[in-house]
Amino acid sequence: MDFSGRTDIIEQIEQCFLMQGGRILVLYGEKGLGKTKLLLQLANRYESIYYHAVPASEFQQAGLFLRRLGEPRRQPDAGAVYHTVFTALTEQYKQPKILFMIDEAEHILKAGEQFTSALRILLNHGYSDTDFVVLLSCSSLSFVANSLGKRLGGCAAMISGIHKLRALSFAQTCVYLEGRTVEENFLAYALLGGNPHLLSAAQAYHTAKQLICGLFLDRTGMLHDYGFAALAGELREFGVYATILYTIACGKGKLNEIHLATGFSRAKISVYLKNLMELDLIEKVYSYGAGPRDDSQKGLYRISYPAVDFWYRFLYADQSMLSNEDPEAFYDRMIAPNLPAFMERAYARVAAQALTEGRIFRPGHIVRCEEWYGKSGEIPVVAITQQGDAIPIFVYCETKPLVTQDTEWYAFSCKKARLSSKNMLIFTEGIHDGAVDDYAHVMPLFSLFSKKIG
Repeated sequence: MDFSGRTDIIEQIEQCFLMQGGRILVLYGEKGLGKTKLLLQLANRYESIYYHAVPASEFQQAGLFLRRLGEPRRQPDAGAVYHTVFTALTEQYKQPKILFMIDEAEHILKAGEQFTSALRILLNHGYSDTDFVVLLSCSSLSFVANSLGKRLGGCAAMISGIHKLRALSFAQTCVYLEGRTVEENFLAYALLGGNPHLLSAAQAYHTAKQLICGLFLDRTGMLHDYGFAALAGELREFGVYATILYTIACGKGKLNEIHLATGFSRAKISVYLKNLMELDLIEKVYSYGAGPRDDSQKGLYRISYPAVDFWYRFLYADQSMLSNEDPEAFYDRMIAPNLPAFMERAYARVAAQALTEGRIFRPGHIVRCEEWYGKSGEIPVVAITQQGDAIPIFVYCETKPLVTQDTEWYAFSCKKARLSSKNMLIFTEGIHDGAVDDYAHVMPLFSLFSKKIG
């Protein structure tokens, strides 16, 4: 299947192979999205060399590279270690065009400047007449955001494209987890996001209780320490970042709320939030049509990755109980009562995808989806049409029936947001009071993903 962002990088490589001269392409994204799989697939399509870098000194890395080239007895020159590597490389690969792929390239770039010095010579035909298309793949988002250009030095001018591999959409998740029901796929998507590596681990679980107990609550579960692992190796002052993530997971998303809950200064929090945003761990949310005098909230922060959000919301503060309590008992007491509220955000995200993918209106009618957060309510999806109209979209995930009082509250939120409730659309999988149809259009969401579109 095709991951988001994958087609772009393939097209860019094809263009580079049609042009003369050396080029650098950068591919990045969180671990588990399939970057290595993509690189190995590219290795079957082009004349190529693939190397997976590891944390090591420059001299050690060069020795491992020579080992990869089948020359373990060849020793790097201590003063120009990659000169030895690239000499061996060009001796073996003499084709006019070569795809040179380095996985986890941040490990090479962080170690020193000898790699980029030799790479510049390689791209300028200093070792041979071969044109090299160099594909650098990185999993460290903070490195790409803060250090990549500086580490590449003069080679940065030779970058032809920087591509981010993104998580799967819900429709792509349903294809990836084929053979399961849409409801089961939604459960996995809501708790794990569109990360293929995490989704693969969900294949054996069919209920929320099974998945959460098996992956999160069991001491041997793959995601038992996921909240801590998400920060490890990327950030210093681990405890400060964990405190901020927990505060946001608990629903305190404004800068002043985080300040009051943690005691950290606003200036300090702003720096830490910036670092978390560079890692894509959090995002800043802006309300649709927010003005200086309306009811909307400005500048809300929330956790981007569902698995991280879930871990900090339900596991972070209760490690002591979790260590001494049966996982199923912990789930029944601490998670099950609050799970529907957690699932609402994922349901709204899937609804926005259904709208922009043309599963409800004709393709192209909805150009984008935004959100509105008010001081006394919220509209989880505001669908913007080609004509510039805004359609308020609500999601209802409660087990009790949807009734007219709910729609009246939604209409109140529309008034606060200065939106017409005339075309209000409500998604719910449950039953609803017949009178609700007089106030809004009501439809199930999951059925839209049971059939192909287009």
